[in-house]
Amino acid sequence: MQIAASDVVLAPVPLPVTTWRPTEELSGLVLRAGGGARRLAAALAAGGVTVLDLGDDPEAIARRLTTPGGPVAVLGEPEQWQRSWRTLQTVRSRGDLLVDAACAVEYRILTGDRMLPPYCAPGRGRAWRLRDGAGPERVVLPGEDRMVRRGAA
Repeated sequence: MQIAASDVVLAPVPLPVTTWRPTEELSGLVLRAGGGARRLAAALAAGGVTVLDLGDDPEAIARRLTTPGGPVAVLGEPEQWQRSWRTLQTVRSRGDLLVDAACAVEYRILTGDRMLPPYCAPGRGRAWRLRDGAGPERVVLPGEDRMVRRGAA
């Protein structure tokens, strides 16, 4: 057995905080209803994004997704996304899918990914972004970045 001791203490290097912004015409966000969802919807709308609730009329959502007119974000709870496979596949093929870290249990069902995503702190505005068949990337959701920078993440 070998044991090493050092008087040098290395300080942890903070990782850069990347706040997600829609870059595609279509984005889907899987998150639980509540204050975080309301803050996210308000932040997206303030940035000029049309925000749709997945719980609304599915035919109206389908029509809106096929009509050009600026970026669209569809927000819904995990159970709603599980019932809306058509919309989920449209989002996955055309844009970003974000899964809130608080929805980790449903991550595998919605993404079809057997591997666990990288750790994200639930309840702190963190999510996994999936795009173009690439692996998940950790991001901060808009409207939550102030809380993260204050040290709550």
